[in-house]
Amino acid sequence: MMINRAKVSLFWGFIILIFHICLSAYLWLVFSPAFDSSIAIAEISTPLTVTYAVTIVKYFIDNQASVAGGQMVSIAYFAFTAIIIVPFLFGLAFLPYHYSQGELSIDALNRSYVFLEASIGALFILVFNDLFKSSGTTKPYPSPHTKKR
Repeated sequence: MMINRAKVSLFWGFIILIFHICLSAYLWLVFSPAFDSSIAIAEISTPLTVTYAVTIVKYFIDNQASVAGGQMVSIAYFAFTAIIIVPFLFGLAFLPYHYSQGELSIDALNRSYVFLEASIGALFILVFNDLFKSSGTTKPYPSPHTKKR
């Protein structure tokens, strides 16, 4: 069975974008104020969230027309992406939950979050880069200060 590559990217793009925005909002607005200020996971998560968001939005701007047609990928490709993406996202949410339940110290939480972002995150980035590789066709937007003739 084959699936449109752009639809796979669209599916995972929405999941990754919504998840990271919600996680960052939770970490900054709920989790961090409720706990010790030496917890750094919101500061770790935010620049990555911005990077993911910019990359995903740019990909969809560059590839608007390709969602309707284009390259096909196997169901195995979709399954492989799920094997990397789902545990990574689950881990990002799981660690703050464990800390809030008293199961992790602050140092263990910070170390675990950095380890997750660095180790599984490295695999996630490989998949992410493949899903959202740019076609290089971004068109420049006209300057609002340019006069029309």
